[in-house]
Amino acid sequence: MTVYLNNNLITDLPNSCIYMVYLEGRCSSLTMTFDDSEGTITAMELKKGDTVQAIEGNIDTGDMYISGIDYSGSLAAIRALSLPLSAFKTFTRSWENVSMTALINDALENTGLDIKYLDKPAFTYKEAAMIEEEPLKFLSGKLSLEGFGIRIENNTAFVFDERELEKQDYEIQLTKDDFSEEPKYSTDDAMLISEVQNTYTTADGREIKTTEKSGIEGKIIRLNMAVDSVGESVRFSKGTMRLANRNEYLAEGSMENLDHSVGEILYLSDAPKGHTGENLIYMVKNDLANNKQTLYMRRPIEGDY
Repeated sequence: MTVYLNNNLITDLPNSCIYMVYLEGRCSSLTMTFDDSEGTITAMELKKGDTVQAIEGNIDTGDMYISGIDYSGSLAAIRALSLPLSAFKTFTRSWENVSMTALINDALENTGLDIKYLDKPAFTYKEAAMIEEEPLKFLSGKLSLEGFGIRIENNTAFVFDERELEKQDYEIQLTKDDFSEEPKYSTDDAMLISEVQNTYTTADGREIKTTEKSGIEGKIIRLNMAVDSVGESVRFSKGTMRLANRNEYLAEGSMENLDHSVGEILYLSDAPKGHTGENLIYMVKNDLANNKQTLYMRRPIEGDY
């Protein structure tokens, strides 16, 4: 493994190094622990906002920003995130008749992040407001209602359509023998949504009422989401169902390599009923010190939402 601290190559490698990567909704994180009995790390006088980078195999964390440092005896532990400190500042801003792309560009303007659209959201809002919020949290919530996601990697915000991602053809087929231990499988029926009923009265007195069904068994929820049109209410209702129902079939398995990444589609061929078939990797735990990774997967949602 290769490690850089503030762009300086470190010859004392960490005892542990865990790199967590998420498909959307959260920034990547890096935690590493050094045996600092000779004081090499302590002497660097690291502080929040300094950079750390770890490279192992085909994984390169890029610049990560230190969020915390702990010293305990001869050990030095470093925690870092893929977001610069500027991205955690809160802002208040409002928009009128704004496209989603303009909203994203404006909200991220002061974060220092570049923006790359893997898919462009073609939505326009009559009104939108970010009130004392972190831009990434604001955008993540807004995008999720539209079936989109935003991922942070190496100083870049990647915007993508989750449904288009799920439509990819799988290129890799795995069986339980490909994992270092028996994979785990879970379901969460208590969270499933069968129907969303939304009722909202606009500022000009129009009442908008929509009912959207997922086609699966679950609970009915009644909402008062702020919307400006029937089409917007339909989209937001489908997005609400997607956020819950996408966790119906989950799988988890560890491997003795670092070959996979978030966003890949795998085919699990001998999983239990409901889990067998195409699975999307939505989170990866990379153990860079031991060349291992744990994959967290879910079945893509069936149906028009």
